[in-house]
Amino acid sequence: MVAEIDIALPAERWEIRASGLWADHVCETALEHWSYGLEAFALEIEDPSELLGKGLGLRVPLGWELEFEAEQVAGWLGSCCYQQVGELHGLILTVDGESAVEGPAVRTHWWGLGGPVELHVGRGHRPVQTRVRLPSRRGIWQLAAGENGLRVSCS
Repeated sequence: MVAEIDIALPAERWEIRASGLWADHVCETALEHWSYGLEAFALEIEDPSELLGKGLGLRVPLGWELEFEAEQVAGWLGSCCYQQVGELHGLILTVDGESAVEGPAVRTHWWGLGGPVELHVGRGHRPVQTRVRLPSRRGIWQLAAGENGLRVSCS
């Protein structure tokens, strides 16, 4: 878990920096290729519900070097939101070392204060059943992975 609630939104680009956190994503080719980078200290927890309690855990390094490459033309989900199916590949960096990642992915982009109320992500793969709820300024974000992929909603 990585959370930094007091960080200022970037004026340009999408790079953010704070004590123990650097993250950036770069549009390499519009609507085709994106790069994502993260170097941070994260909180290792055993039970996701602890995030809504004291939030105690072990401080560990976390990072990634990921690339998204679109396989389809972006599909509009409204006047300020689109989604693309593609392939994600790269490395996840943890205290245990590097893990290669490669597989299907869906990239959703929105702008403004809104954003989609619900996102459905997946292409028939079967992730482990899990649910996480996180508080935000807009309400409670819920992340649920099931047989049909990942679902994110805000209530």
